[in-house]
Amino acid sequence: MTQSSPQSNHIYSVEFRFFGGDLDPAEISTIIGLQSTRSSKGELIGRRRTPRFWGYNASDVSPFRDEWHSLEDGLMLVSRQLTPYRAIIIELSKRFEGVWWCGHFQYSADGGPTLSPEVLAAIAGFGCPLFIDCYQFCDDGDE
Repeated sequence: MTQSSPQSNHIYSVEFRFFGGDLDPAEISTIIGLQSTRSSKGELIGRRRTPRFWGYNASDVSPFRDEWHSLEDGLMLVSRQLTPYRAIIIELSKRFEGVWWCGHFQYSADGGPTLSPEVLAAIAGFGCPLFIDCYQFCDDGDE
């Protein structure tokens, strides 16, 4: 693993998720045999309902990070923890939308993640897409 410097302009969050209109997070945990680290039953916030999802980010193992300075390191940890459940995850993906859910928080518009062939192969083995949601932070003086 290649953890970059904590002064990085790029921070990542990593989680594997299942989404679905009739998804019950407790049912997913029972089927997989692994407790979710984040989930939602579709709460009503104002007039909008949040999506139902089951998520796992490997927060129950070391060296978990809430904020990764290397997307590769986060994906490797989560994929390694989920590998024993890969066949079940592939089957559940036929019923629910399975996705590698990553946040990319950046303070500058330069650069971004690089993924090795090993990490790409590890996550591809689950048959689920990689989704990277990008967020640009601005300094207080920026408009």
